[in-house]
Amino acid sequence: MRKTASFVALIGSSTLLLTGIAHADYASVQEKYVSGAFSEADDDWRRIMINRNDACGSYGKNGTRRIDVLIDDYEALGKAISQGNEATATKAAKELASSIERNQRFKSCWRKISRKNGITTSFTVALKKL
Repeated sequence: MRKTASFVALIGSSTLLLTGIAHADYASVQEKYVSGAFSEADDDWRRIMINRNDACGSYGKNGTRRIDVLIDDYEALGKAISQGNEATATKAAKELASSIERNQRFKSCWRKISRKNGITTSFTVALKKL
């Protein structure tokens, strides 16, 4: 009986520790998020960025552009952060991280557009930790 109680206590404390780490990672993402980073990313700016880095261009059969996916995911994260909804923001952060890590072309595009708009690499690292 004592072994079972000890095991349950160990699992409970591990869960609290992991939850605390996840919260710390979210806080890091929230702190490093640059509000309005893509506020001037209109169609002309996006077209210029695609011309400078073809990795940001279209993929798949629908002609979806990588730059649009990345910026939309980033802005969805910002909206969730501004609403104060940690669960939604965490989900959006994981979606952005997934988009960035989808393949080398997405990574290349993200590096180019994030640096151009003042988003630090530590933000991207914090995303991956979530």
